[in-house]
Amino acid sequence: MERADILLEIARQFGQTLDLATLLPLAITRFVEVIGADRGAIVLVDPDTGTLKRAICEGIDGSGPVEELPISHTLLQRVYENRATEVVPDSSDDEVLGQRSSVQELQLRFLVGVPVISGRGVVAILYADAAVSPLSPTAIGLETVEAMAGLIATAIENARLFVELRDRMELLAAMAHDLRTPLTVLRTNTSYLASLDLEQDDAAEAIEDMLTTARQMGRTLSNLLEVSRFDHDSDAREDVVADTLDSIDLGRFVPLHLRRYRRWAALEGLDVRCRVHGVPGMVLAPPDSLAIVVDNLLGNALKFATPGTPVTVTISELPTIRPDTVWAEPVQLAQPTTDRGVRWVYVTVHNHASPLPEKHRTTLFDPYVRGDPTARASTGLGLYLVARIVDRLGGQAWVQRDSVGNTFGFSVPTMGRRRKQE
Repeated sequence: MERADILLEIARQFGQTLDLATLLPLAITRFVEVIGADRGAIVLVDPDTGTLKRAICEGIDGSGPVEELPISHTLLQRVYENRATEVVPDSSDDEVLGQRSSVQELQLRFLVGVPVISGRGVVAILYADAAVSPLSPTAIGLETVEAMAGLIATAIENARLFVELRDRMELLAAMAHDLRTPLTVLRTNTSYLASLDLEQDDAAEAIEDMLTTARQMGRTLSNLLEVSRFDHDSDAREDVVADTLDSIDLGRFVPLHLRRYRRWAALEGLDVRCRVHGVPGMVLAPPDSLAIVVDNLLGNALKFATPGTPVTVTISELPTIRPDTVWAEPVQLAQPTTDRGVRWVYVTVHNHASPLPEKHRTTLFDPYVRGDPTARASTGLGLYLVARIVDRLGGQAWVQRDSVGNTFGFSVPTMGRRRKQE
């Protein structure tokens, strides 16, 4: 196949999808064929640090960690540092590679590495090797494979931009979801005030709740602007997050936060109860993030609770569940701490309602999944937000079912012993 035909075929395939899981295996197969090598890999690289992220392999066992991939890592390092194609026709003539144990043990003679460069730097490396040099260095079609690398760089960048755009859309949807519950509280309190003689003492409390809720909505919008502003600047974003951290006593924070829901619950024929067991420790967290977690858990419980039944919120320093009774939990974004010295705070919200559908057991914490598909007011983002926020705080969220209803809960470590985020 001629060079132009090969590139046209690859460009056509890359134009059909943004899914790198589909594109990259096709590219590495074609790369190995063009080079005439025994095997090859596309190794994705962090453009800032050169750290290997993952590899898509052809004829290479890629089941282990990418750092242990049975290839010449010395060649990869050269390509990354020099940002240039490296061709080794005979490794025995290379003073460095010829002495490497990996090259000797794998009996590699011919090696080639091609950088995949985007505007961010080297984002991947095309690698191939063989026990026998397939062709002379001038005849292996370097121009073709370098042109392929350009197409791959474009595909990787397009996929990255697509994911970034999708994440932004999810963020917008999440923020819209976050504003739904505070708006309901404002609407409820406004209706309450409209029915009162303003000389009554509890009018002041309702007004204070409305002001607090309005401030929370303003902070939510500010957070959206900040995240958008610092989306491409990780250092700045971390500074913003650090500035919002506060020492919080959940035993006080949650009951005070629940006060604004009592009128809403009363209008729905529900009773919100709050219990604090023991002396829960302090947690270090952004107050607005914890408010989002509580809002979503309680709002969800109230929305689906049977009228005339209580919704019970419990804050405890002792475990309120056994691991073997958990019905569903999200896929963790990081490993929980196993340090036995860590103290935890446990928060649960229980309602009397129909059991959650079994089909949602593994997807309940995924975005856009609704426990009740007929609930048009639900975006399916509430539990997803809960899981993500709690995970960032070093904790875990979960769901339990029982004979009368469902329990949603989370646990977070107390101050000074939060899990280190990678």
